[in-house]
Amino acid sequence: MNTALDWMREAHRRLDDAEVLHERDRHARAISACYYAVLAAGKGALKTEGVEVSSHKALRIHLGKVFIRNGDLPDDTAAFVEDLYKDRLRADYELASFSPDAASRKVAKVGERIDQFAELL
Repeated sequence: MNTALDWMREAHRRLDDAEVLHERDRHARAISACYYAVLAAGKGALKTEGVEVSSHKALRIHLGKVFIRNGDLPDDTAAFVEDLYKDRLRADYELASFSPDAASRKVAKVGERIDQFAELL
């Protein structure tokens, strides 16, 4: 069984993957890796509260119920995760392209968000 710390380590690995992909001009792949980094971080944070999620939608719902309502995460967290999820879908299923600047901003923002999730552990 994976612990909250295991999930957070995975989040950091996925963020590292995103950074490498971005550096190699594979921006859509970087966006996809960013989403999975946030998913892992969210799963880890929720695990500290005894909540396990098995879907992307459940992640957003439970983040709201457990952390956003309490003020433990910023109010825009669920919207951020939703937007990143949509970008991931576009990257994976529509072969959308993302500019280097857009990918750079996403990677940086995801790093900040993962740090916020890590503070909940």
